[in-house]
Amino acid sequence: MKNKVFHKAEPILRTLQQAGYEAYIVGGAVRDFLVGRPIGDIDITTSATPEQVMNLFSKVVPIGIKHGTVAVLQKGEPYEITTYRTEGNYSDHRHPDNVDFVDSIQTDLARRDFTINAIAMDMQGDIVDPFHGRTDIKNRLIQTVGPPKDRFKEDPLRMMRAIRFVSQLGFQLEGKTLIGLSECAHWLDKMAVERIKVEFEKMWAGSFLDQALPIIEQTEIDRYIPVFREKKGRFKKLVPASIQPLAYIYESIALFVLLDSNISIETWTNKWKCSKKEKSNVKRLVQAVQMLEKDGLTNWLVYNLDRNLYSSLVRIVTTLKPNCSVTEEDIKAIWGSLPLRNRRELAISGTDLLTFFPVRTKGAWIGRYLQMVERMVVMGDLKNEKTEIKEWVTKWNPPEIT
Repeated sequence: MKNKVFHKAEPILRTLQQAGYEAYIVGGAVRDFLVGRPIGDIDITTSATPEQVMNLFSKVVPIGIKHGTVAVLQKGEPYEITTYRTEGNYSDHRHPDNVDFVDSIQTDLARRDFTINAIAMDMQGDIVDPFHGRTDIKNRLIQTVGPPKDRFKEDPLRMMRAIRFVSQLGFQLEGKTLIGLSECAHWLDKMAVERIKVEFEKMWAGSFLDQALPIIEQTEIDRYIPVFREKKGRFKKLVPASIQPLAYIYESIALFVLLDSNISIETWTNKWKCSKKEKSNVKRLVQAVQMLEKDGLTNWLVYNLDRNLYSSLVRIVTTLKPNCSVTEEDIKAIWGSLPLRNRRELAISGTDLLTFFPVRTKGAWIGRYLQMVERMVVMGDLKNEKTEIKEWVTKWNPPEIT
């Protein structure tokens, strides 16, 4: 194959072509190749029916055979292969009620969302581009294939995708497409929060986030997404001018909690259908920023922050305090110098505390004392040695008489 970035898919294309079928790489992979971005998943479209594809390959998963899609496993990697098709109405505003297989790549491309995604490339590197997607890439434009209302009615999530592409690519929305977002925004009410969340998260991570956010306000899409919908104008109020890309949904939620304490973490995470892990990350990041604002970058802050959240903290702080000099390297340096990495490494246990104070019965005081000692050791105010800890605890912190 002429384009080496697609060489892994070449055996699949060759197998289909040698069997007498047409086969093209299509969609986001072609778009990103033409833009010059890293290639993600490689999707393939073909004139072969799902049954014919399944007969050609030994490892096939019928992931969406009703709509013409199967996954072929090639050296452990899945490649989605979809038969050329046209689509019926979208009663659920997500999936077509029915599909009809066709034998024309041009007809298949006509059903796609945006012109930049309606480009196909064959094994020889030849391009099929009936809707001038390459011209739009050159002009840095995002526009729908056909009337915007038609495309957005089929799947309103395409409006969020359009804004996400602005954030990722730095392209502008073509005039009619932008108007379509304003006129069709209310259809987002029909969307599951989980689907909106995926696009929202990707949008926040885009390098051109600052170009995408004004579109949300301009088109009033914020009136149809969780939390923001409940108070007009909240989106503009909350988003700071110094906004920087944020990699995960929990980072953006943590930022909003820090910017407006009137909305609780629970409200944000519940309305955005966050997982337990995402909720935990929001709480940890909010706590870390608050500790940073109060005491600076301390051993205790770093000790309590999950290592996977170091870069998240830096991204949030960079937005909140553009002049702040905290870096991920600073945090890692402190982590490397900590005298303690977790409570299990503490030189004493709850049982030891009971032996230090034999007249005291078990109770909540044990946990309080362990945390107090833990903090002292982490902060470097007390050596992690049993004898020294015992002396400090019994001399300066005798238990209350009960």
